[in-house]
Amino acid sequence: MGSRGNAAPGDPASGPALTAFRNREQELQQLLHGVTTLGGHCFWLVVAPPQLGKSWLLDQVSAELTQGRDGRPWRVRLVDLRVLPSDVRSDTTKLLAHMFPAVDPQSAPPTGAREITKMISGDKQPYACLLDGADLLDRGAADALRKQLSQVHQRLQASGHPAARLAVVVAGRRNEEWLPVSPAPRLNQLPLTRFGAEVISQALRDLAAQMDRSFSPREMEVHAEFVHRFTEGLPALVVECLQWVRREDSWADIADLDSTTSFDRIARPYVENRLLSTESLMPEGGRDLGDIRDVLSHALRVLTPYRVLTQSHLAHYWAADAALHQAVSAGGWSPPDLWEALNRTALLARPHDEPWTAIHPPIRRLLFRHFHPAAADRAAAHREAATYVEQWMESPRGKESGVGVVERLWHEASALALERPAELTAVLSATADRMRERLRPSSFYVAGELRDYVATRISRDEELQEVLGVESGLANRLIAIISSPAGGSDA
Repeated sequence: MGSRGNAAPGDPASGPALTAFRNREQELQQLLHGVTTLGGHCFWLVVAPPQLGKSWLLDQVSAELTQGRDGRPWRVRLVDLRVLPSDVRSDTTKLLAHMFPAVDPQSAPPTGAREITKMISGDKQPYACLLDGADLLDRGAADALRKQLSQVHQRLQASGHPAARLAVVVAGRRNEEWLPVSPAPRLNQLPLTRFGAEVISQALRDLAAQMDRSFSPREMEVHAEFVHRFTEGLPALVVECLQWVRREDSWADIADLDSTTSFDRIARPYVENRLLSTESLMPEGGRDLGDIRDVLSHALRVLTPYRVLTQSHLAHYWAADAALHQAVSAGGWSPPDLWEALNRTALLARPHDEPWTAIHPPIRRLLFRHFHPAAADRAAAHREAATYVEQWMESPRGKESGVGVVERLWHEASALALERPAELTAVLSATADRMRERLRPSSFYVAGELRDYVATRISRDEELQEVLGVESGLANRLIAIISSPAGGSDA
C-alpha cells in the first residue's frame, strides 16, 4: 500500500533535475488546499489518460499530508487497485478493509461504515484515503464504495470532533463511474493535462544547471520548443527525452528531435509499450488480450487523423478499409462491438461533455505520427479525412454542422501546412467561403447564430491556430469570411 518510486537508483540517465521534474505543482497545491481547508473539497477525482502523472500526484499528496503541511499530520492510506486481486476489487467490504485497517473484511457493509467512523473519531486525527487505478472498478462496485464513503463522511460530520475528517482522492482513467451528484459529497474533478512549454523550459534549465551548461534565454526557449513539440507535453515522454539529452549530452543536437530517426528511437517505444499496451487499451483485462489489442490498433490507425469521432466514422472505415474490416471480422466483431471497445480504452479525452467521442489530443497527435511516420502520409490522411468530413456533413444540422466546418478547415490546413504552406491563405479562404454555405440551420439555431458559433470555435481552437500560425492574420481572415452573411472572401 506504499508509494511508488520515480526513478531507478543509480540510473545514469536520472538525477535530481529529472526526478524533481516529475511534478504537477499547480494541481498538487490545488488539491491539498481543498483537502486541508475547513469547508474545502474533501472528495476528489483525478482523471487522465495513462502516463500523465496520476500515481506521482498521489504519492506527493501522501507525503505532504503525512508530514502535516496544514499543521497536523494526517493518517494516510494509499491503495493501488492494480496490485489487488480481482475478488477484492469486486467486494466492497474487502476493498474497505484495504482502505481502512479497522474494517473487518468478514463484516457486513453497514458495520464497516460504523467501524471506520469510530476509528477516525477515536484517533481525533484527519484520515486520507488515496485510491489509485480506480478505473478497474466497475460501475456497481464504484457506486457501492461511494455510498459507504458518504456514510462515513456524514457520520464524522455528526460526531462533533472537528479534527476527525475524511478526505478521499480517487485517481483513474475514466470518470463516468464517479460523476453522479449523489450520494454527497460529490467528487470534485481534477483533470490532468499535458505539460506546457514553460514547465518544460524550467526542467531544461534545471537539467542544464545540473550538467554545468549555460544557455541564453532565447537558446533555452528554442530547446523547450523542440522538446515540447516532440513530446506533446506528455510527462513520461518528456522524462524520456530529458534522459536522452542527459545520457548523450545532446544539447547541440536537440534539433534532431524533429527527425523520424529520433521519433523511432525515443517516442515509438513509448507509444508501443505504454500507449498501445494491453493495460492501456484494455484496462479491465479479459481474454484474448493480444488479439483485441491488434484490432484496436487497426482502428486507431484509421481514426487518429480525426479530432471528432462518431460511430459513422467507424462505419465508413469498416466499409472502406480492407485491413480494418478483416481484423474486426476475424475476431468475430461487428462495428458496434468495436465502438464499445474503443470507448473503454484509456486513451479518450475525459471529462468530455459532447455527444461525440475524442481521443485525448496530445495522445492523438503522437499516435498520428506513430501510424503515419512520413509527412506525405500524414498529409494524405488529412486529405482523406477532409473528404469524409464533407460527406459526414450532409446530414448534421445546427451545432453539428458548425463543428463539421471547423474540422474540415483544420484537416485541409494541416495537409497544406505539410505539403504546400504557400497556398494556405488562398486555398483556405476559398474553402471557408464554400463551407460557410454548408452550415445548416436547425430549429434551435438560425444561420447567424451558427456563423457566430463557428467563428468563436475557430478563435478558441489552439490546435488550428498553431497550424494557421505560419500565416499571420489568416485565422482572423477565416473568421471574417465565416461571420459575413455575404461571405467576404474578397475582403
